[in-house]
Amino acid sequence: MPLTPRPLTCACPYSDGLSSEAHKSGIRIHTQIDIVTEIPVFYRITTARVHDVNSMDWFKYEPLACYVFDRGYFDLARLYRINMFGAFFIIREKGKPTYEIGDGESILDGTDNVLKDQSISFTKKENKEKYPGVIRRIVYYAPELQRSFVYYTNNFYLCAKDIALLYKYRWQVELFFYDKFIVMQSSHRI
Repeated sequence: MPLTPRPLTCACPYSDGLSSEAHKSGIRIHTQIDIVTEIPVFYRITTARVHDVNSMDWFKYEPLACYVFDRGYFDLARLYRINMFGAFFIIREKGKPTYEIGDGESILDGTDNVLKDQSISFTKKENKEKYPGVIRRIVYYAPELQRSFVYYTNNFYLCAKDIALLYKYRWQVELFFYDKFIVMQSSHRI
């Protein structure tokens, strides 16, 4: 089933870098960016005490759009809500949730660096209540970093390598903000 072209949105927190875990002072800019136009479609400035995952409640979700989140946003109830909107999400695994495999291969052969592509259901009662549906679990090996990443998505249409590539693009957006922060921090000290 082909997808209607929709904006790919990336959720990225931006921190002023002045906060420490102990004091949580400073600010964060919770940003939703349309990847196609490279323009923020939403942002909210908060204190550093506001956790990233809270911003998921402020975003406006469009059917068939794809939202790519850092693992700091890993909240199964909120992800299931995105699924109910008819939108797609991609997120990196946080923790080691228990699950059962409904479909998919344990180890895949090929040159695309996809180690696993599975349809799973969560088995822990709390997780099963928060995300009662089937979700896709992808394990991707990044040779340039010599490590594997685990992604969860409700998108069963794109190939697993494309899911990993979209997540990689999300990281590029984060690096863009980091570079801007370094410039702002440098000019602040002058």
